[in-house]
Amino acid sequence: MMKKLKYEEKVNRLEKVIKSLQEERLDLEESVKLYEEGLQLYQSCKEELDGMEMKLKIILDGKEETFLEE
Repeated sequence: MMKKLKYEEKVNRLEKVIKSLQEERLDLEESVKLYEEGLQLYQSCKEELDGMEMKLKIILDGKEETFLEE
């Protein structure tokens, strides 16, 4: 299911999954499928955020060195 979604699309889908798990009367099989999908979405979002955080740290570290040299 995890086609190439944008971060915002993943978050929106994750919110829908959570809402469905909280509000709908689902049988056990449907609940497990949604739970698994939610975990995959969460992991994917977390990995993407971690990657962006690393990029920002690298960018900011480079800027600090530039400021220190001046």
